[in-house]
Amino acid sequence: MSLLPMYKTCRLLLLCLTVSLLSVPLTQGQVLKPIKSVPQAGKTIALTFDDGIAPVIHKQILDILKQEQVPATFFLIGNNTNELQLIQRAIKEGHEIGNHSMSHPVLPSLSDAQILEEIQGFQTIMQDKFNYQTKVFRAPKLRYDKRVMKILTALNLVPINATVGTRDFAVETTREYILNTATQSPKLTDGSIILLHEVQKTADVLPAIIKYYKQAGYTFMTVSQMLAIE
Repeated sequence: MSLLPMYKTCRLLLLCLTVSLLSVPLTQGQVLKPIKSVPQAGKTIALTFDDGIAPVIHKQILDILKQEQVPATFFLIGNNTNELQLIQRAIKEGHEIGNHSMSHPVLPSLSDAQILEEIQGFQTIMQDKFNYQTKVFRAPKLRYDKRVMKILTALNLVPINATVGTRDFAVETTREYILNTATQSPKLTDGSIILLHEVQKTADVLPAIIKYYKQAGYTFMTVSQMLAIE
């Protein structure tokens, strides 16, 4: 039996859902803004890692976090979620999985239906593969618009940016720069959210980042753990 009619039906349902979500007006209290820090969480830090999974480096990071007993938040790309054992391990060891879209596009450049597909598709994968309900979302390149915010509101997802980004994805960025930005930036405050990526040089300096904050008396939390503090 051809799957084409079923595919067309699913696409039509997705389009109808998108129109429904975007047509609902938001009250002032519902307007979302990307969260850069959680000051009410006090002397806490959230380490976040984008664009996974890079299997070899992801395992290194998990090993370091386990040894240091530090939780983190991993904003994964849906098309990179085939490493089932590593994701299951991350969840089992107390880490948070965040939604970073299905394929890492610039969301405001997409159609309404494509935006929904990028965000909802990730939610569906995490539920179906891991029985996991994702609570936080980080837009690729930190790019949002009103349509993205409406969909996040409808799906009960919290938009997360960062207090500092280390630019560890750039070839020219050094290990020293990553470490200094993650620990010494003047933007850092209570409840800071540090944006990192699954790259080797970040894994190399991760123990030093953790050591710095432990010696300074900080508690490491996932993003959702910090958000739960009132």
